[in-house]
Amino acid sequence: MTVSQQAVPVQPQRWAIIAIVLWTVAPICVVYGGWAGLIVMLPAWAYGTRLLRRRRQWLSANAPR
Repeated sequence: MTVSQQAVPVQPQRWAIIAIVLWTVAPICVVYGGWAGLIVMLPAWAYGTRLLRRRRQWLSANAPR
């Protein structure tokens, strides 16, 4: 099996999916929650960003050389 045929492991894909869900829910929290939703949105947005950075680092560390 060549490098291009290898599937991406489940964990980095899961991080990307969770990040997208968090970023999608964050504006909804503000609309329905007002200022309290804004307080919930900030950690959700930050954690989504952290997950994608973690995924990018993981993929670059495990990239074939």
